[in-house]
Amino acid sequence: MDFFFVVFLPLICHFFDNITTPSPFAIVAVHAYVGAPSATSEDGLSMRVGVRRTSRVKEVLSRVPLTPPWTVQEFLVWLEKDCGRSIRLERYAESAVIGEGRCGLLFGSADEYTIMYDPDRSERLQRQTIFHEVAHILCSHAGEPFRPTVSPLTTGLDPAAIEFIMRRSSFDSPTEAEAELVGTKLAVLARGSIGDTDRGHFNRIISTVIQ
Repeated sequence: MDFFFVVFLPLICHFFDNITTPSPFAIVAVHAYVGAPSATSEDGLSMRVGVRRTSRVKEVLSRVPLTPPWTVQEFLVWLEKDCGRSIRLERYAESAVIGEGRCGLLFGSADEYTIMYDPDRSERLQRQTIFHEVAHILCSHAGEPFRPTVSPLTTGLDPAAIEFIMRRSSFDSPTEAEAELVGTKLAVLARGSIGDTDRGHFNRIISTVIQ
């Protein structure tokens, strides 16, 4: 049941709620983070590992004291207090290109996190991207050391102040899988546009009425 709650419930909510577009990497995340079924003598070990990882995701989510549905801004206000750093959202510059697309990026400095997202995507995908990076913060994932570089990716930032970066270089690593599962769950429970600051209470009233 725990496996179902953490892994499949967010995907079902995506389908029926029609609020957040399902992440195309959710199944990859499930495979990498929980473990694929095995027909070997290692079944018991795989199951124990899966249970530990499932418990980890539930532990992270249990720390969130907010009542859903929340807005991105409401969540970030709480997260700033929780992690002790300010959090800013930055849109990619038009000239910024990462491979075949513009996935989210997380820059970290001594007193601030900066989440980069693609403003050309739908609001649903913007929320998904942002909450994936939020999940990295909640899970205390370690990023890669960042060498100060002036580029379209750091437009509006002070490269010298950036200490580390987190990026989706691999979708099947345990760290990315964990962030995808946690981020998907959080995004499913989010509503509104990225800049909404005063509609959270209204969204919760509406959610209660239509239940």
